[in-house]
Amino acid sequence: ELLAPFAARGYALVYDVLDDISEMRALNVFCYDDVAENYLAENSDLIVTLSPRLREKFLARSSGSGQAQKNVALIRDGVDLEPFQHHRVFHREQGSRNLTGLVRGEITLGFWGTMWDYNLDVPLLQTLTRARPNWQWHFIGAHDLDPARPSIASALASHNVHFHPSVTRATLAQCATHFDACVLPTPVTPFNLARDPLKVYEYLACYKPVIATNLEQLADMPHVYL
Repeated sequence: ELLAPFAARGYALVYDVLDDISEMRALNVFCYDDVAENYLAENSDLIVTLSPRLREKFLARSSGSGQAQKNVALIRDGVDLEPFQHHRVFHREQGSRNLTGLVRGEITLGFWGTMWDYNLDVPLLQTLTRARPNWQWHFIGAHDLDPARPSIASALASHNVHFHPSVTRATLAQCATHFDACVLPTPVTPFNLARDPLKVYEYLACYKPVIATNLEQLADMPHVYL
């Protein structure tokens, strides 16, 4: 109801599309409104998307609506590099523990970010962590936020799996110095294929190779292995 008065005064409406709202119901997530998105898509002067799939979706909507072609832009995610440059002043300690108290193994892998069962492939991780008992896996960030959803920590409970609370970006950079690689074990679903994972840019800012599931939007990124 506020848009018309603002438009009359010369304001422009920009819809910044961060996720594929229409795919969220398949994940049993109902915190967004299709009606609101449809209204914004129809009335905005500019639609900004952060993944190729989202851009294609809104271009197709515009061409199929019979209206004038919408202005749809693609702007990928990015990070402020400065907080991640602190990794240069940290050095590894010898032994099973290091400066940040992270247990190291034959291979040490790291993940950070908020964890949900729809953005973390728990069955895949169960297979990998059990198949490689000498590898150490570190997960940093909030998890098990919804008691109605299955517990990720319980599903992955093992001597070589470690969960840590959220920390600052500078501390993430410090942690990354002790990882051999960072991982993005995301389920390959329409919702996740429409995302642009911010953590990949953060991993790369720490000069870490990234191992990810087969997400098409990451296919041409250097040092990212699908």
